[in-house]
Amino acid sequence: MPIRNPQFSLWIDCGRYQEYPDGFLCFIEPHEPSIRRLLKKIDTRERVSALQIALDRMLSAEEGIRFKRWTYDEFMRPTRT
Repeated sequence: MPIRNPQFSLWIDCGRYQEYPDGFLCFIEPHEPSIRRLLKKIDTRERVSALQIALDRMLSAEEGIRFKRWTYDEFMRPTRT
């Protein structure tokens, strides 16, 4: 689902997480902390974080959803090697 955002393309996708009967798996794009647009670097973290928080609140308010997995977390907070 595209999200209206004037600075850069932004979209989300959520669906049932098959491993958990009461779980959801959610994707947010872009999944990088910054993107390039017309030779300009744009920080995506603030907008993507706000979207993730809003969606998390909505999903948490639903009785049948107990487990959520955000691919956003994996990309915005990569593990250090």
